[in-house]
Amino acid sequence: MKFTHRVRDTVLDCDATMEYIRRNFAIEPDDLPTTDHPKAKEALYQIDDAFLSERYRIRPAGSVDGVHYTEYVAPVKQLKIAGRHAAAINLLLKLVDAVASESRAIGDDHGVSPWYYAQLAIIYRKEKRYADEVAILERYAAPPKTAGVAPAKLATRLTRAQTLAAK
Repeated sequence: MKFTHRVRDTVLDCDATMEYIRRNFAIEPDDLPTTDHPKAKEALYQIDDAFLSERYRIRPAGSVDGVHYTEYVAPVKQLKIAGRHAAAINLLLKLVDAVASESRAIGDDHGVSPWYYAQLAIIYRKEKRYADEVAILERYAAPPKTAGVAPAKLATRLTRAQTLAAK
C-alpha cells in the first residue's frame, strides 16, 4: 500500500527551499502548480513510505544525543556569538562525526555537509590554531563532497591554513 504524506509549509523563497530539498534529500517536486498570486509559488512533493523508511534508517547515523545534526545550526551560532569557542568546538567535532556517519550510511558516494567543517575552521583560525584548522579541512577534503561552491572555498581555505601553519 502506498501512502502520500502531505505537509503544507509557507516559505519566503520557494526556489531556495526546493534547492535545499534537492541537495539534502535528492528529490524533485512532483508538481509545480501555478497560482493566481503573482508573488506566490508552490512545489508539491509526493513522499512515499519507502522514502520515509530510508530516511528513518539513516537518521540515527546523523544524530548527536538523539538529535539530527541539522538541528544544531542555531546552537552552534549562539555559542560562537557568545564567544564560547571551546564549547562550540566540542559540539562541532561531534557534529562532524555525525555528518560523516550519515554520509557513509547513505552510501553511493553521498557528500558530507561542508558547513560544520567550515565553522570549525573559522573558530580554529580565530584562535590561531592553524594546525587544527588544517586537520579539519584535510578531513573535509577526504570524503565525497556535496555540490556547490563550498568545496572550492574550503580547498582555498586549506591552502591558506597550511601557509599559516608553516610559519
